Amino acid sequence: MPKNISLKPVYLLAGPQSLLIERYIEEIKLAVEEKHPGYQLFTYHTESNPIEEIIGNANTYSIFGESKLIIVKNCEKLKKDNISLIENFIKSPPGDCYMVLYSNEANKPKIKKHDNLLTKIFKSADQIEKRIIKEAELLGIKLTPRAALELQKLIGDDLKTISNELIKISHYFINKDVIDDKDIQGFIEKRSHEDIFKLINSIAGKDRKSAINVLNELKSINYDPVSIVSTLSWRFRQIWHLKELSGSGISENEVIKELKVSSGALYYLKKQSGNFSFKSLTLSMKLLSKLDREIKSYSQDKYNLISRFVLQVCRS
Repeated sequence: MPKNISLKPVYLLAGPQSLLIERYIEEIKLAVEEKHPGYQLFTYHTESNPIEEIIGNANTYSIFGESKLIIVKNCEKLKKDNISLIENFIKSPPGDCYMVLYSNEANKPKIKKHDNLLTKIFKSADQIEKRIIKEAELLGIKLTPRAALELQKLIGDDLKTISNELIKISHYFINKDVIDDKDIQGFIEKRSHEDIFKLINSIAGKDRKSAINVLNELKSINYDPVSIVSTLSWRFRQIWHLKELSGSGISENEVIKELKVSSGALYYLKKQSGNFSFKSLTLSMKLLSKLDREIKSYSQDKYNLISRFVLQVCRS
């Protein structure tokens, strides 16, 4: 049986560190497989699956006698009546069924203690710098303590986000023996520049899916939302200026001089300009002006405001 795992009929796993919870669930899966080879795995979400349905499956014996592992996500949203049903299940669970209740928040559902229930809270990680260094070692790269601190400063404390970033770092520094804080700074800066221009190109190309994906990448490295809006404003002003120049009859060389861009950059700018009529571009500029005001004055999630702008422009 995997280390640190004692099989219990029901687990309540909660906390903001989703990476640690998911790894613990993998340990549970290995332990169940070791004891019950060929078990059935079911995953439910409380938002879309009624608790009655989940409990019903747990209490129903499999046709071929396989054991079950049932994972129930989003348990932070459980209502009082649902908790009562779960507590009744915990009192007398079937011998061939295991259930994992997964809450993304530290405020776990208030389920009564019972011998059949094991509760684990995965809070913000302690000694996160050491965890980052260990995660890097698992990927075959070596980080200095200063590099780990720099990554935490730039990315935040979420270990899943850090792990995803370390995978990209391992691919980028494939021939480097030791990665220091300057390497981390340079990598994040390079990535942010690349991503901001991907975002601009996706929005100007009205590729909504790509734009949202890139925006999430920028959010993962804590890129300043105000800087995003500023760069978008610059690009849309370029597109507007190009549309004005295109109707004036001047040569391409004169357009290049006026916009202060290369011929290659002008090619892509023309492609983006072609996605907008003056009417839709006027609307986009108004939406961008509104976004700029909101970003600088509202306290709500600034990335949500930018996401809304992206969806509005891509539909225009």
